[in-house]
Amino acid sequence: GFTTIEAWYAAHRRASEVAKATSDPPRGVSIQAFGIFAKIREIDAVLIARPELRRRIFESHPEVAFCRLNGD
Repeated sequence: GFTTIEAWYAAHRRASEVAKATSDPPRGVSIQAFGIFAKIREIDAVLIARPELRRRIFESHPEVAFCRLNGD
């Protein structure tokens, strides 16, 4: 993890620099995406270790998931 918020923002800036330098067209990394990278790696590891879960776990827009959880 990061020891300070400054370290977190510095890591985000570095990730954006790398993304811009290696993408065509050049694009940075949004702060939102950077914030969930660790969770994305976590679920990737689970799906690699347990491929049978791939039929049950899928990407969803957060607002849609919250509506469903609220019964809307």
